[in-house]
Amino acid sequence: MTMISKARFNIRWVNWILVTTLMVMSASHLRGQYKVSFFEAGLSLFQPVGPFGNNNSNRMGIEMGYLRQIKQDKPSFWGISIYYTNLGSESGVTTHVVDYYYVTFDESTTSNVLGFDGRFRFYPDIYLGPIECYVEGHLGYKWLYTLTSLTVQGEDSSDTNFDSGSLSLTYGASVGLQIPIASEWYLNAKASYLPGLSVDYYSKNPKNTIQDKILDAFDKHHSTTDIVRYDLGVTYRF
Repeated sequence: MTMISKARFNIRWVNWILVTTLMVMSASHLRGQYKVSFFEAGLSLFQPVGPFGNNNSNRMGIEMGYLRQIKQDKPSFWGISIYYTNLGSESGVTTHVVDYYYVTFDESTTSNVLGFDGRFRFYPDIYLGPIECYVEGHLGYKWLYTLTSLTVQGEDSSDTNFDSGSLSLTYGASVGLQIPIASEWYLNAKASYLPGLSVDYYSKNPKNTIQDKILDAFDKHHSTTDIVRYDLGVTYRF
């Protein structure tokens, strides 16, 4: 199986998980309209730690999720979370031989993390005035993948290649606060520790010299994928 085929297989597998989870949640929602649901979205600061932190710097990203109350009048929820960050990118002009001709390209390479996990949230009987506290458990995957896009200069022709793609089993825990700001709206602040198993990935190295392709600006590593993530966003209750 080629790298592109593997990447496409991974995308289809990820989409199947997400669609199946959303269908199950929708069915649960229809069976019990009295249960509380949350939709959350916000900005994230990703702090790689351990060997992963040795190869990557702090990055900004996004996170969103959905939660559904498990039982009426019980402070426990289950749901899904999706998050994304760019680990580094580089672009430039390169020349490649195509069908015995030299062709000049605008080339760009990006290393990324796309995370998706199931989560369980519990609200203990702890309040700081109107502020609610909660804890979460996480289990899912990080997909670390690298893309290179090639655009022929002066033409609309372009192509995108998967240079690598690996799924890292991820688990972890979070603590957070919800602060009421309007009817059914909350400010949500959360800190998460999300270790991940060892996989291959590319990290940008500013010391590298580009020889033939933009990917030369990156080093390939194999390590754990532990991150600390700080989220700040909003929660809508419905």
